[in-house]
Amino acid sequence: MTTPLEPVLRHAIAENPRYLEKLCDLIKIPSISFSGFPPEPLTEAAKTIEILFSSLPGVNVKTLDGAGPAPALLITAQPQDTPETKNLPTLLFYAHYDVQPPMRENLWNTPPFEGVIKGPRLYGRGAADDKAGVILHYALLKSYIESLGSVPLPIKILLEGEEEIGSPHLDELISRYSEELKADCVVIADCTNHQTGLPSLTTSLRGLVSFDLKLESMTAPLHSGMWGGPLPDPALALCQLISTLADTEGNLIPPSLVSLIPPLDESILSELKRIPHDDEEFCKQAGLLTGVPLRYQGFEILKALWWQPALVVSAFEAGMGKKTGNVLLPSAWCRLGLRIPPKMDPDKTCEALLEHLRKCVPAGLHLSIENIHTAPGWETPIKHPIFELITEALQKGYNQSPLYIGCGGSIPFVNKLCTALGGVPALLTGLEDPETLAHSENESLFIPDFLKALKSQIIFTGFMADQKGIFSQSASK
Repeated sequence: MTTPLEPVLRHAIAENPRYLEKLCDLIKIPSISFSGFPPEPLTEAAKTIEILFSSLPGVNVKTLDGAGPAPALLITAQPQDTPETKNLPTLLFYAHYDVQPPMRENLWNTPPFEGVIKGPRLYGRGAADDKAGVILHYALLKSYIESLGSVPLPIKILLEGEEEIGSPHLDELISRYSEELKADCVVIADCTNHQTGLPSLTTSLRGLVSFDLKLESMTAPLHSGMWGGPLPDPALALCQLISTLADTEGNLIPPSLVSLIPPLDESILSELKRIPHDDEEFCKQAGLLTGVPLRYQGFEILKALWWQPALVVSAFEAGMGKKTGNVLLPSAWCRLGLRIPPKMDPDKTCEALLEHLRKCVPAGLHLSIENIHTAPGWETPIKHPIFELITEALQKGYNQSPLYIGCGGSIPFVNKLCTALGGVPALLTGLEDPETLAHSENESLFIPDFLKALKSQIIFTGFMADQKGIFSQSASK
């Protein structure tokens, strides 16, 4: 190692309490990107982040045009201009500052937009997903700049505010700013560790097909006693329509969909069997009620999570909940999401799914389909030499050997960004763990893992700075 890491790591440890304070400040801004929520908090969050990064000497912050209502920021830092810093690789880090809605605020044990430390965890919406990633990248720059005077290699940081709604403007940003985003590796701190304290590198993501369905039969609600029976019930019909997609075990039924599921490679199955897993702990982490059975056991659970499709009804609406009387409702609405494994074509899947639903609509009812969204899955080979460096960095940062895992979630832009940058590798690290409850109530960050992740990121950056002329695109031309 020619990059001195000890002073940088000491600085990170000393400043860690301040980094957590900055994270709490950011959590207090309810930067929800979903439609129906005010856009002003998104602008406020972006401005707060701009001020934060701009306070670091030598760091430049640029607001990117074409990002929609949530500003996207490109942050850059350069090493000192010396012969030793020529032909160094460039790292591009990514995070997002938008968050999910708080959902049922009465189920939060702490205010969702406060940032409250209780024991070893920091609670709040965005505490882990992904405002922690924003602060992690800030801490990386600050630790290097204040201990060594500059970063050891060119660093770029892309921060956006639309990830939770599918990053609708990111394609345009990647295309418009492809030269400015050019890098030799993308590091995305928006995934999870398989267990608390156990570093994990995500090497596959599931894709997603989602849309809204609505069934209608009448123009207004009717008295259920006076009209129920001769007239169709849209809510019941919608339940029946959904039931044609999956059996009681949750497996897809339509042959047109089943035929699109790719076979699983035996090498992947072998790796799954090596990953530690405990069914009882899994049930506890999920909050599964007593007596509710698991659909799978052992490594089959990991296979289902990462490499099999999963149909979910994420919302269902008919009437006004407890305020609805004894009426026959005129319509029913739901939001369906199908997570798909890597290599399962999202557009063909969506086409087959919608064709099946249209064929199975109860006769005469009016079906409307809106808000169609598709995103491909992603997987990466781990033969690139950069994986040896990140593996060693995670080992040193966590003092524990990392795992290579899959992820059941979707990050649609990973494929697009890596392709736009010439097929560079992507490293998906995590600040979440099974107890984080991202997207749910009581989201939290395990505080010790934030520091371990920061140390790992510092070490990996130092390792990359010693790879002069090896990974850099400029050196390969």
